[in-house]
Amino acid sequence: MAEVRTSNVIFKNDGQDRESERAIRALKSGNAGGAKGPHFKVRFQRRRGEVIGDEPANTSKDPDASAKAYLKAKEEPTYRFYLLYDKVYREDILAHAYHQAKTNHGAPGVDGQTFEMIESGDLEKWLEGIREELRGKTYGRALTLAQAEALALKNNPQISIGKLRALAAHQYVREARSALLPNAYLSVTAVDSNPGSRLAAGGLNNPILFPRAAAGATASQLITDFGRSANLLSSSASQASAEDQHSAATTAQIILAVDQSFYNILDTKALVLVAQQTVDSRQLLVDKIKALTDAKLKSELDLSFANVDLARGKLLLLEARNNYQTSLAALSAILGYADEQDFQLVEEQAAVTPPELDVLPLIQQALQQRPEILALQYQVQAAEKFSSAEYDLWRPTVSALGVVGEAPVRDNHIPNWYGAVGVNINIPVFYGSLFHARAKAADLQTEVNRQKLANLRNSIARDVRTSWQDTSRAYERLSVTRQLREQTALALELAQSRYNLGLGSIVEFSQAELQKSEADIADTDAKYQYRLTQIVLAYTISSPK
Repeated sequence: MAEVRTSNVIFKNDGQDRESERAIRALKSGNAGGAKGPHFKVRFQRRRGEVIGDEPANTSKDPDASAKAYLKAKEEPTYRFYLLYDKVYREDILAHAYHQAKTNHGAPGVDGQTFEMIESGDLEKWLEGIREELRGKTYGRALTLAQAEALALKNNPQISIGKLRALAAHQYVREARSALLPNAYLSVTAVDSNPGSRLAAGGLNNPILFPRAAAGATASQLITDFGRSANLLSSSASQASAEDQHSAATTAQIILAVDQSFYNILDTKALVLVAQQTVDSRQLLVDKIKALTDAKLKSELDLSFANVDLARGKLLLLEARNNYQTSLAALSAILGYADEQDFQLVEEQAAVTPPELDVLPLIQQALQQRPEILALQYQVQAAEKFSSAEYDLWRPTVSALGVVGEAPVRDNHIPNWYGAVGVNINIPVFYGSLFHARAKAADLQTEVNRQKLANLRNSIARDVRTSWQDTSRAYERLSVTRQLREQTALALELAQSRYNLGLGSIVEFSQAELQKSEADIADTDAKYQYRLTQIVLAYTISSPK
């Protein structure tokens, strides 16, 4: 007998059919022991509208609606209930789902939120947010940082441009290598002429012309040009490596932009929450003071000051929402979307680590690993090889040539086949100033690339030092803003107590509220700004985040 368990009782399956009013779960996988689901029909016939276990009460106009839906699904498995989606985000359904998840000790989802984190805020507002996302069919568009980076690498046009340029550069390498390989081609020629006549114009020689139809092959091979072709090949290979590094630099820049937009959204979203809490608290204060004013216990001046603070809070909320939408639009564009996407970003919980104590190792790492520096180093090598190739223009070129063919239709003066091999040596003698000018221009371009490399090294060293200082300052700011938030909270509490007791003015209380709001914003912003400075520092030294 298979053992099955309900929430309160354990039954033994002895082969007799028994009806269960609550869900039965088999201890074995599958349908072991004849376990079955709840018998809704009997349940609803016994107590209509009553709570089934911990489920919400049936609030439908038809108390048998759930039972009918259950029986309909059993009788017609292919039937689709298209009007059930709006029930999913019903308030009582969502509340019940939350209660069940908590009762079952559910683990955090992809957003990392625990029940404690949710209940530390406003649970009703949190459920309302879920409801609105379900209603608008935007729920579930969770996006982690890794997913955002993968989307950018897949969709961003700049990534494709960098890769295409690198591929094109490698084709130039193949083009340069072809100069070292044999060249061969086939020829088919048919000529009708005055037999025995000569070609009189267009050249110094005047070969005899005969009618013929012939086909043949020609092959040539460079024997040596004393290094010119080899230097051109090396120059092309170095240039291709430089394009690979340019592509890597473009990828790093896009990833940096994605990370910055991602954390800017998290930052602005957190600031929206702070602004909303500020508006809510000030609205409560306005309502309280208005009630006291109506009771002639507070003056109209107090109410006026409270309304001013409320208006400031609303302006702050509008600005925070605008910044959030702007950041969301920026991320959507970077990820390759033409329209703004309403992503629900998933914040990864990571421990706050202090920055490095010494910046010199970071600078050294950047100078060794930054793809921009590597690209310019390859460009310097390419320019040096090209300059050497330009000087090789003065050297001789030795090549071999061979031809063979047959003339099936021909004049009697032409044999039926032909063939020849030979060696050709070209020695430059005088080309005006062409070769000298080309070599000089190549030398100057090489020096330009060297100076660019030196300037880039200095700029990257400066950027690393600046980013390191920003990271150190942002890390120190964390503790300062935390202390400021605690102190302003205490000051607000004291100011509110003095105001309630009639010992303080509304001006004093308003000032304390303003300072508290500014401290909340600064503390919230400090956490994300530190993460952003870490991201920029990791980019400047070409290190994983």
